[in-house]
Parts: sequence; C-alpha cells; structure tokens
Amino acid sequence: MVVDAKEDYLRNLILEKAGDQFLQFGFTATTTQQIAEELEISKKTLYKYFGSKEELLLAVLNMHHQEMLSRIEAFTNDPEMDFLDKLREITAMIGKYKAKFTPQLIRDLKKMVPDQFGHKGPPYQRLIPYIEQLLGEGIQKGMIRSDIDLRLIMLVVTRGFENLLSSEVLSEFPFTFHEILTAIITIITEGILTEKAHQQL
Repeated sequence: MVVDAKEDYLRNLILEKAGDQFLQFGFTATTTQQIAEELEISKKTLYKYFGSKEELLLAVLNMHHQEMLSRIEAFTNDPEMDFLDKLREITAMIGKYKAKFTPQLIRDLKKMVPDQFGHKGPPYQRLIPYIEQLLGEGIQKGMIRSDIDLRLIMLVVTRGFENLLSSEVLSEFPFTFHEILTAIITIITEGILTEKAHQQL
C-alpha cells in the first residue's frame, strides 16, 4: 500500500509539472527531458509511468478536464445554490479553464490530438449533459421559458459553444474567452433588445 501511494504521488507530480510546462510553452516546445529535469528524475523513470510525450499530454488533458467537470457537477447538483448563481459559476469555470490554454498550445492540440479538442472531443461531449440538466432546472423553476422546447434551447447554446471551440474567434476580437462566453449567455438569457424596445413589442 505504501508503494502504491508513492507510485500515485509521483505519477500525479509528473502530471502536474508536465501540465505546467505544456501550458507555459506548448506541447511542441516542451521535451520529456525538460520535464524530467524539472522533477529531478530520469527520463527512464518518467517513461515508466507514461510511454510517450503524447500519452503524457492526453493524461494531462484528462486531468484538467476531469477537474473542471467535477466542479461543474458539484455546482449543478448543489440543491442550495440558486439557478442564476449556478449559471454564473459554471460560465466562469469554463472561461477559466479555457484561459489556461495558450494560443501555441491550442495550435499544438489541434495538430496532435484533434479528436480530443473542439466540440467533437470527449471533454465537450461530457459537458453537454450538465448544460442540459442546468437548463432543465431553469425551466422547472420558472427561470427559463417553458414554451420553447428544451431541444431548441440546447441547439442554440451548444452551437455557441461549438463556434467558440472550433473557430479562431478569440484571435479575431480583443476579448477573452470568458468575456465572449458571458456575452453569449447574456444574449441567450436576456436578448439584445433594451427595456424600451421590449415595451414596443
């Protein structure tokens, strides 16, 4: 048991340090030698836990994805949290998660592991049920209009997410991912018309 605990500790430490390197320098510019030196271990020891740099990258991505999804699940299932607070917290969480990824790392991910990145990737697909659950709660609590089919609401919301994940929109506008995501949620929930315009409808 002590040996297993030590093994788990070292494996998690490798993931943490490798994640720091990938996030700072990108995948291509980071070598396993650099990661091993940062940890003061040999490359042989590193490869004992991860067979390749690509395998290490996937493990790092899975760690970050799981961390985000666990927190989103906690927010979504919290019976004491208000619906709008859940919406704000989850939006902020996704924004913070996306902000970790530098443009260089995003380019590397699209090239090296395209099936893990973007709206078709497992991380995004695992996020969809939580979005649907939250929107369903909003309808049930009278916070979201019930006369619009949930499937149509999901279509609008998920397409907004997909465009952010699959396009170069972040490089085209002087806004952060969180700012764009918040704007999308605001437009969906509040619309673009002012109170004056609504009075004339």
